[in-house]
Amino acid sequence: MTDAEVQARRWRANVLFVGYGAFLLFLLLRVGHLQVARHDVFVQLSDQNRLRPVVQQPIRGRIYDREGRIIVDNRLSWTVTITPPTTVQQDNVIREIATILDVPPEDIVVRLRERKGHQYTPVPIKRDVSFEVVARIRERGPELPYVGIQMEPRRRYPYGVLASHTLGFLREIDEEELSERQRRGEDYLFGDLVGKDGVERAYEEVLRGEKGIGYVEVNAQGRTVRETRERGYLPPVHGNHLITTLDIELQGVAESAFSDTARGAVIAMDPRDGALLVMASLPHFDPLDFSGVLDAATWDSLNSDRRKPLLNRALAGLYPPASTVKIVSATAGLQEGVINESMTLDPCVPGGWRLGNRSFHCWKEDHGELNVVGAIEQSCDVFFYQVGVRLGLRPLHRMATSFGLGQNTGLNLPGEVPGNFPDENYYDRTIGSGEWIESGQVINLSVGQGEILATPLQVAVMTAAIANGGMRVTPYMVRFTVPREEGAREPLAQTEPVPLDGVDPEALALVREGMIRVINGEKGTARNVALRVPGVMVAGKTGTGQNPHGEDHAWFTAFAPVEDPEIVVTVLVENGGGGSAVAAPIAAEVLRAYFRDRAASRSPAVGGGGPPI
Repeated sequence: MTDAEVQARRWRANVLFVGYGAFLLFLLLRVGHLQVARHDVFVQLSDQNRLRPVVQQPIRGRIYDREGRIIVDNRLSWTVTITPPTTVQQDNVIREIATILDVPPEDIVVRLRERKGHQYTPVPIKRDVSFEVVARIRERGPELPYVGIQMEPRRRYPYGVLASHTLGFLREIDEEELSERQRRGEDYLFGDLVGKDGVERAYEEVLRGEKGIGYVEVNAQGRTVRETRERGYLPPVHGNHLITTLDIELQGVAESAFSDTARGAVIAMDPRDGALLVMASLPHFDPLDFSGVLDAATWDSLNSDRRKPLLNRALAGLYPPASTVKIVSATAGLQEGVINESMTLDPCVPGGWRLGNRSFHCWKEDHGELNVVGAIEQSCDVFFYQVGVRLGLRPLHRMATSFGLGQNTGLNLPGEVPGNFPDENYYDRTIGSGEWIESGQVINLSVGQGEILATPLQVAVMTAAIANGGMRVTPYMVRFTVPREEGAREPLAQTEPVPLDGVDPEALALVREGMIRVINGEKGTARNVALRVPGVMVAGKTGTGQNPHGEDHAWFTAFAPVEDPEIVVTVLVENGGGGSAVAAPIAAEVLRAYFRDRAASRSPAVGGGGPPI
């Protein structure tokens, strides 16, 4: 071998040595980088493969009535979940779990594709499953990877469907609300339950509580091996309780006073501060139907039901308030000086009262000459036609607005509608400027007909202003919150009553006298009601709302006791006919139960009550 060959071989050896050395150095540096610099990252990735976060749902706060009775509670239930994203392609798992749960496989696939959030977030497939289902899933665990069982609180209603519209219900959060709440930084995930109506919705943030977080260790197949606290544990925080102003037993009396086929609403309210003792809407619905994924058949049944069970008639049902509005017309007439205590107007006689070339009739055309108290007592249309014409639209609208008609009452519950008490702008817009005659429109409005629409809650507020001497109250439903399990009651601020705009107390006194005689006078339209509330002087007003689409609507609104009013009861029966014959007896049942219970042991209704703390 020549020197040149030796040098060449030595050179190649050096190159290989340097190459091997550089490669080994690179491996050493790479291993060091992975083991040291990137250690925390890979530990986290490893933990993500080995550990799964498990959300701990908080227990939702209870809801109490004013006497401390639990009206919405919780119980624990089992929920079947599926976790990983790949399960959508695992048809055998889908088919197996669908068979056990007795649901269509395609429904499970849709649920998994709809989910939002972290890929390891369990997707609820079916809630409130039986112990038998849980046992079958546990037994077949190895065949059902990524299928889990979670314990979660579920609402319980000790009084069944009573006050279902008022209390509301829980339902799985929809995509729109989920996106909105996540945008605001709120901790909601796909499949979470959220308050969707009534008190549950209005006080969602108070009742809900805060989620906790735990971890489970899983094997390579994704099956849970054990619970672990390697990554820590954050316990859930229970939601706060609510103490409402409702009297659930009185609510039961109100709802049971309706026949099985009747539709309508009942309001019972303290006229001194607006505390609601009863807010009933019939027919009701079962809130348990909504606790989870509402099946299509139930949803279609509720929506196609002609009785509209989902409509909260108490605060969203719109009806012509009929003769109940005569107390507003009378107050406006007295306040504006177009009538006084002793003045009588054209008599109510057969043939009606003429304005121009038209005759306007009364419901009973033999009232004769009446003053304002007698006109309220006998609910004479002819008298109030004339009051309306003398007043004109602006003063009547101004007084109606002061009483709260045509606007929301301010109740802190979702779904309230403002109704309508038309003014000049309304008629200019709907009929045409200069194309409507004021007297013709105001005649109907003065007796609660025409374009005027009101809710039962608005009529109750209107009645309360007469009962309490001229103050408009803001209705409310929740008086206290109770933080978690051991906290003391925390009162919620309420809106103070405001006086009616410049109304003379003497005018209100005359209207009250007329309402007293409605029930207690010889010719009162609801004189028999007094016999059903022994020992209590009741004042009220009947109404029969004309309905072009069917039978008239029946109204009755009252307050008692006359000498120191502490309760207002307003009843509306859809297509019920006459107010005195249909609505007044329901109000009498409520009043009788209220005063009977008070006489036995109940303290006056002033918005208190609640659980022993």
